[in-house]
Amino acid sequence: EIACLTLAEAGPHQKMKIFTASRQTIHGFSKKGKNFYSFDTNLTEPITSFCIQRDHLWIGGEYVYNHFVNQNEANFYMAEDRINSVAVDRISSPGSMDAILGCQDSFLRVIQENNLHYEFGVEGPITKLEPYQPHSGTLVTVGSRDQERFTLYGTSNGYVGQMLMASDSCRRGWSFRAPGGVTCLSTYDLLRDGVVDVLVGRDNGNVQAYGFDTLHNPRLLFERSLNESITSIDAGVVTTPPYDEVVIATYTGKVLCFTTEPVADQVLPVIP
Repeated sequence: EIACLTLAEAGPHQKMKIFTASRQTIHGFSKKGKNFYSFDTNLTEPITSFCIQRDHLWIGGEYVYNHFVNQNEANFYMAEDRINSVAVDRISSPGSMDAILGCQDSFLRVIQENNLHYEFGVEGPITKLEPYQPHSGTLVTVGSRDQERFTLYGTSNGYVGQMLMASDSCRRGWSFRAPGGVTCLSTYDLLRDGVVDVLVGRDNGNVQAYGFDTLHNPRLLFERSLNESITSIDAGVVTTPPYDEVVIATYTGKVLCFTTEPVADQVLPVIP
């Protein structure tokens, strides 16, 4: 059973590969399905979330976070509550990649090596973290301070929010609430206007995309309601170049694609 998967570079100047986590083992696959990488971590907990960048692997189990370098354990941290999501970013210093843990007790925790760097409480149990890197100077970065990094979070009680994270402090950006717990987040410039939009999947089957208005607040671009929980969401040019599409996976294994191509009854309507 695959608990989670991600795309990452397997090495310098290499194309993106597929990496999956199954119990305590990480596997890597080429786009043709060849299993080119397997790493048994020998951890006692099953892997629930992970990030990989070349020879670095950041893993979240149920309560334990581990950092591996070249398949050797480098750092370890026991969280105060269940770890639901792991992300990485340069928080404590420009040259240091730190882990960000989203926990069941509603705290976001930044881990520098083996130590808690700082923590910040949000509106509910964190189910998903997503580093937020705008393509260019966009509306959502107005008012940010030097060296702040942007991280999105989703909670089980329906909140989606933005955290602005500096080396020694963290502050809130925008946040909003909608029905359904957040199961997945992604970002993409869906409107191609230079502003990176936010894609949200929820456990009640709702799929949403949010852009930003002139006051820098999120606004709903489109919404669809399906009959089952959304397990994954992303966007890009997939089946009909040059049109962007939102790709969704559901709990029962269905994969759906919504396109911006102007086809009758299929185009994503943007809410004015």
